[in-house]
Amino acid sequence: MKKRIAAALSRPARNSRGVALIVTILILTILTTLILELNYTSRIDLSITSNYRDELRAYYVAKAGVNLFRGILAWLPCDIGSGRGMPPPMQDSADHRQCCWHCESPCYNEIIILLGTFPIGPDGFIDVPICPQQTVVFTDPDDPAPPADLFNVKPAIEDEESKINVNMLIKEDGTTDENYRTLVTNLFQVLKIEASAANTLVLHLIDYIDDGRNTDDFFEDNCPDSPFPYRSKNAPLDTVDEINSVCGFMQIAQDFTSLDNQQLMRALKSFITVYPKQINLNTAMPEVLQALSDLTLDQERAKEIYFKLWETPCTENVNNCLANYSEINAADYNSYCAINSEYFTIRSTGRIHNIAMDVESALRKTIHAVVKKDGQGTTLLYWKPE
Repeated sequence: MKKRIAAALSRPARNSRGVALIVTILILTILTTLILELNYTSRIDLSITSNYRDELRAYYVAKAGVNLFRGILAWLPCDIGSGRGMPPPMQDSADHRQCCWHCESPCYNEIIILLGTFPIGPDGFIDVPICPQQTVVFTDPDDPAPPADLFNVKPAIEDEESKINVNMLIKEDGTTDENYRTLVTNLFQVLKIEASAANTLVLHLIDYIDDGRNTDDFFEDNCPDSPFPYRSKNAPLDTVDEINSVCGFMQIAQDFTSLDNQQLMRALKSFITVYPKQINLNTAMPEVLQALSDLTLDQERAKEIYFKLWETPCTENVNNCLANYSEINAADYNSYCAINSEYFTIRSTGRIHNIAMDVESALRKTIHAVVKKDGQGTTLLYWKPE
């Protein structure tokens, strides 16, 4: 009996055959899964880190573009009426404020020379809309690094005084400026808004920005067709984008089903501002010139005047300038016009080339800044990374 039991125990059981192989395969499967997961996690972490690095680098490249143009504006305290060469001391009159951002300014050549010495790299470029369709492209010929190793930046500068300030609808005493109300209504009509709708939008703007002293409470806190409670701000707009919160404009901005409405809002924001108190005739856009003419100018004539002012800017005073353009309603709009500018928008986009993949990084950073040229420097009024 004992011999049979011992013999049975000495023979391997049939159902235990191959267990070692199965265990080995199972262990290898688990190890392979862990290795693949570790590899995937490592690659994701590396990608996140690279994206963060490129995003940070793009931000500082964009910031450098903003600072470049702030430096240029601060460095050039010239007056377009002072003739060629270095300018005399600044004059304080409204018609001779600090401005160099014009192709006919005495410092224009100095601007180009300064930009030409700023090293960006063979792929670098800067748009400088000083004159119509003017572009300054420059590289650093002394930098031996290949293009793939370099950053590039695209800053552009825009004259805020080429636009119409909607905050000027309300005068300092809190009442409605009727002439300016007509001017803004004209602009909306130029942008293909029907006359009655344009007038209603302007009334909503007045109610939104007046401070309570205004007796012209057309709608105040009543916003027809709005499903949400609505309250006027009773203060000036701080940014152009804030117009999306104004009744009427709010409905247009939120209508994503209409491409025309979205294009209209983009156009509106291109021609209005919230900063300067005056319109620079030398840089005013054709649509603004049409508004200043009480719609007597057609589009072609407005463009003709626009380019003529670029070629031969006003260098004396507003009255003499307007005398050459009888279509503009000087009687009502003279006090809103000037021939120089001091408020500028700078948009700078930093882009990073991905050296490892030999492609441009999908990550870009754009900084939207508004500055005021103030004496020998600039004051930052608005800063928005996008």
